Amino acid sequence: MNETLFWMVAILYFLVLIWLLFRELVVPVPQTGTVKGTVSYGGDASGVTMTLEKDGEVKASTLTDAAGAYAFIDELAIGDYLLKAHKDVPEGFLTAETYITVIGGENIVADLPLARIKTSTIQILNRILSSFF
Repeated sequence: MNETLFWMVAILYFLVLIWLLFRELVVPVPQTGTVKGTVSYGGDASGVTMTLEKDGEVKASTLTDAAGAYAFIDELAIGDYLLKAHKDVPEGFLTAETYITVIGGENIVADLPLARIKTSTIQILNRILSSFF
């Protein structure tokens, strides 16, 4: 009886080991993911341009809705991206960016607070930069 029990347990361990090693072949891992979230800054957050860049190339773009919400649904290959938000306003523009990692089958939530950049600040920065070039 002990020998039979030994072999049954050994076979069970063997099957579990095989399943652990080869489960990705049986259950495919999704190769795309989604990114969604909201942008905010205390004013109208609709119409903010949201872009996802990978290796310096824009891979996807969308606009926020009236509540500042955006979504990139099932179109993103797994990997690292730079998420950017931008909106022109009369006194300058609003901007934010962050790095995200898209994981297959996962829903990434990235909420961004926008920072206001005033036109006068941009003009000063342009003068400083132009003095170096």
